[in-house]
Amino acid sequence: VLTIGNVLIVWRDDHPPGALVRSRLRYAEAILTLLCGIILTVATIMMVADEERRMRTEVFQRMARDQADALRDAFLALRERIRGLELFLSVARETNAEEFRRFAHPLIDASTVEILSYLPRVDRSEREQFEAALEEAGFPAGFIFQINASGDKQPADEAEFHYPVLHTEPLDPHRYAIGFDAFSD
Repeated sequence: VLTIGNVLIVWRDDHPPGALVRSRLRYAEAILTLLCGIILTVATIMMVADEERRMRTEVFQRMARDQADALRDAFLALRERIRGLELFLSVARETNAEEFRRFAHPLIDASTVEILSYLPRVDRSEREQFEAALEEAGFPAGFIFQINASGDKQPADEAEFHYPVLHTEPLDPHRYAIGFDAFSD
């Protein structure tokens, strides 16, 4: 722009006063200054916008990294707590509801987990004994059940083994789940 403007001004000045070219290009300096100002303004705006975009991206990435780290740490802590529960249950196969509650309740309070359940493997030969224990403990179903197509409880189909809910924490809102066979169709 500066080179073209300079050439036009020199060309204009080479013509005698009163020439048509001279009268048409009498404001060449002002127009050249305006064009340079517009170009510099646009260039500055683009540079500022690029820098702002880069800074926003950097801030977003830093925030996302911090959130991901916090989430990873929470899941690692939860995994360790659940491993502790797994170890507890593997050692104490015959755990009662109170023992399970005492162990599981702090896990729920200290994390985003809302419910923990214990589902022991019940072989076919143990089913009758398991159902008798459920009935004796006063659970409404009193048997290993599944949910049928209409949403009603029905005794679970015969199988080599079942994984019924034996303990759940918190119990009160989930009492209905005791005896549900998670391995059922």
